[in-house]
Amino acid sequence: MNPDTPPVQPRVRRVVGLIVAGLVVEAGLLVVVKLGPALAVIMHPVYLIVALAFGLAIWHASRRREDRRHSDRRHTAPRE
Repeated sequence: MNPDTPPVQPRVRRVVGLIVAGLVVEAGLLVVVKLGPALAVIMHPVYLIVALAFGLAIWHASRRREDRRHSDRRHTAPRE
């Protein structure tokens, strides 16, 4: 890694990892259906459930969270 490159934010890394994992799982399910065509009827709801689960995980990982300690901090009066 080059020292001049900015560090990757953990949130971005998490979202990209979830996207790649979702694509790999969906491709695996597609391979299972290609190997056993009789499973195609059963696998359609599974595709939707897996896509929904990964979609929710990606949404949850991409949300910007507030600093949880923000409400615990005391705000001092500005100096004059």
